[in-house]
Amino acid sequence: MSLQSDVVIAKGMTAKKVLEAGSDLDSLPVMHLVDILKNYVALAKMSKILLFDLLKQMGSQGRSPVIGVVSQRDHDKDNFLIKDLLVEGGAIIKKDKLAGWLDCMETRGLLFVLGEVKSTIINVANPLDKDKKVAIEVTQSNAKMDAQLKNEKLIFSIEINEEGNIGSQQGVGDLTIEEMIKILEEETKIVIEKEVRHVIELAKKKYNADIFGFGEIVHRKYPNYWKEVKEDWNAVFSETPVEIKVESSIRRSGMIKKPTTPY
Repeated sequence: MSLQSDVVIAKGMTAKKVLEAGSDLDSLPVMHLVDILKNYVALAKMSKILLFDLLKQMGSQGRSPVIGVVSQRDHDKDNFLIKDLLVEGGAIIKKDKLAGWLDCMETRGLLFVLGEVKSTIINVANPLDKDKKVAIEVTQSNAKMDAQLKNEKLIFSIEINEEGNIGSQQGVGDLTIEEMIKILEEETKIVIEKEVRHVIELAKKKYNADIFGFGEIVHRKYPNYWKEVKEDWNAVFSETPVEIKVESSIRRSGMIKKPTTPY
């Protein structure tokens, strides 16, 4: 197996069953699976990790790796195709063992922190009609993680910058005016921060696992301090506060069309 191979975990089924799944689109089912994995990674529904990176992270005391997950949609089917697989979420590996699972939205929160969200849809309330939704198409994002040590006290920080378009709109009214754009940007920021905060608290309180790599930052910036805490790093991580800052920029030009009648 190549060190550049993608690694995924089969949930609720054996790896053999995944590899033996047929395909109605490709003569080589495994290539069909590879294409599906690429699509779901591109949509921020699962994280991509190569065997080389997995081995590196598993050998690090400053990070617990997260591996993408495949599962069977219908467990009653004995003979199923690649298209019947559910490809989303993540598996947390802690000290060479499975510690738990991240669902689709929790995985997206993780990917926002890591700056790996390149395309996804965020649904927010229509400012002109709270019962309707507006789909924000994220076109790119980047993130910066940092750790500061002051008086032997750690604090983590995350800065996320997201750009997107208005993809579709329920309800009537012009959302492309500056006032509406600012409201949509604020609502998008709230959604992203909520997802990020949730996955951070999950990692800290439920799994006690640094899935973000803050430990690697501390190791690099404060090597002497790292020597003191590395053996108990996950406990230190779980007690360290995290500051989150999100900025959102929405371009009017992304609007597909303004609806003339309500849905």
